Amino acid sequence: MNAQTIEYKFYHVDVFAEKRFGGNPLAVFPDAEGLSDEEMLAIAFELNLSEVAFVFPADLPGAHHKIRIFTSMQELQLIGHPAIGAHYVLAHLGRFALKENPTRVYQQVSNSVLPVDIHLEDEEIGQITMTQKEPRFMAYIDDLERLAHGLCCEVKDLDLDFASPQVVSTGMPCMMVPVKNVEILSSLGLEVGSLREVCDEHGCEMAYAFTVRDRLRPGSNAHARFFSGHLLFEDPATGSAAGALGAFLAANGMENENGQTDYIIDQGDFLGRPSRLYVTAIQEDDKVERVKVSGYCRHVYEATLRLER
Repeated sequence: MNAQTIEYKFYHVDVFAEKRFGGNPLAVFPDAEGLSDEEMLAIAFELNLSEVAFVFPADLPGAHHKIRIFTSMQELQLIGHPAIGAHYVLAHLGRFALKENPTRVYQQVSNSVLPVDIHLEDEEIGQITMTQKEPRFMAYIDDLERLAHGLCCEVKDLDLDFASPQVVSTGMPCMMVPVKNVEILSSLGLEVGSLREVCDEHGCEMAYAFTVRDRLRPGSNAHARFFSGHLLFEDPATGSAAGALGAFLAANGMENENGQTDYIIDQGDFLGRPSRLYVTAIQEDDKVERVKVSGYCRHVYEATLRLER
């Protein structure tokens, strides 16, 4: 029997990027219906990106579409930059009637339905904003020696005057690790065994090291680096971790220059991919109720993938 060739168009975008070749690269398949789990996993492995977003029709009421996110190893439940990038591509393709500014649509991710706002700037697609899940403030990290060893630093490098390291989640649990300055942040590394042990003990897979004391670029409130304790990589821009950091900063009383709890977080500079994430922590009665993460995207290229069945 002759094999049937099926084509799927995809778009490569840089997410949380102020200009091309910054931010976190992402491939988006806007019409993924018909792809199997095995095929999506194989595609993610072939494209060799941190994540690939596949868009399907929604199967939950109130959602406009469903987004599934794959790495080369597994499917993920909620990640910030694939959601931002996928909605940029869908808006770029004219899938939404952008009659209001912003225009709100609803995405299904796993069993959740979450809003996404698409902003227009000078009649062009501007920031994309996703609302993340309600913040959960989880365990504090007690073994600071092992945590510091996992990040190739010393306990004295941690900014304990600002806050104690803690696991926070707005969708994916992540360790918030304050350090004293950008110089220390730049010198961090990954000692896999120790970091993995700390992550496993506290029910998370990643650490988000940051400083609020100084900056590499003007205009930001914090500079951060993301380290995975399991997938063994550093990420140039991480929406889920930045959302958790926004909640953490607000919960620890940090306000920006305007007295608000919205923050600009820079990331990726030490990987040669400068990224900027805009985070708003919404408080009610001194409690952080929800977090929004925004960013710009840049269209890099589009291509067609052919599968034989």
